[in-house]
Amino acid sequence: MHFKIDFLKLNHNAKMEYYKVTMFSKEKSDPPWNLSRKLLARRFHVP
Repeated sequence: MHFKIDFLKLNHNAKMEYYKVTMFSKEKSDPPWNLSRKLLARRFHVP
């Protein structure tokens, strides 16, 4: 899937991704901060 990054909505999208990752990680019993950092780093190229 291709995601178009809208910088005006970047902060909102990051929050939505974090919430989705935290809910997903609860099911997978994986630390939400680790999974969210991996996903945000892959999505937004954050070091």
